[in-house]
Amino acid sequence: MLKAPRRGLLRPFTVWCIRRESKIYERLAGVAGVPACDGLTDEGLILEAVEGRALSGFRKGEISAGFLDGLDRLIRDIHARGVAHSDLKKRENILVMESEQEPGNRQLHPVIVDFGAAFVRGDVLFETFRRIDLAAAAKLRAHHQPSTLRPEQQLILDHPTWAERLSRFLIKAVRDPFRAALGQR
Repeated sequence: MLKAPRRGLLRPFTVWCIRRESKIYERLAGVAGVPACDGLTDEGLILEAVEGRALSGFRKGEISAGFLDGLDRLIRDIHARGVAHSDLKKRENILVMESEQEPGNRQLHPVIVDFGAAFVRGDVLFETFRRIDLAAAAKLRAHHQPSTLRPEQQLILDHPTWAERLSRFLIKAVRDPFRAALGQR
């Protein structure tokens, strides 16, 4: 799959973003659940194509606790490599891959994509966005399998960071009224 920079006035900025993202994929090389990056060319970033459905396509209860445990492990693995995704609340960034170990035994595995907004250890906001990743995972668990919510995840949900509070405010005060004015959901 090719992730190409935009054309026009934004091209220099999107080229910079894609170069930055390629360095993030280098850090994450070999992490199961992160697509492999085959390099950067003049045309863009070449990424492994992943067969899966976006998590946004699943309803409450369709995702197992085992999948969510795998997602928690994947997020810990990414953080251990010094990367915070920062946009896991967008469920299109989490893909659900299906595999069949034995006939009739279907297993779902998480894959995280789109590291364009990621932060690396050493960035001023790394710890804030690392925690936002954990909050996104806790929210997903609270939605899909609330009975499996761990105490530390409940604590994260009960005590949002300044960035999460700001995000909620902007959504309610700016985005939602704007969409309502346009007749969108």
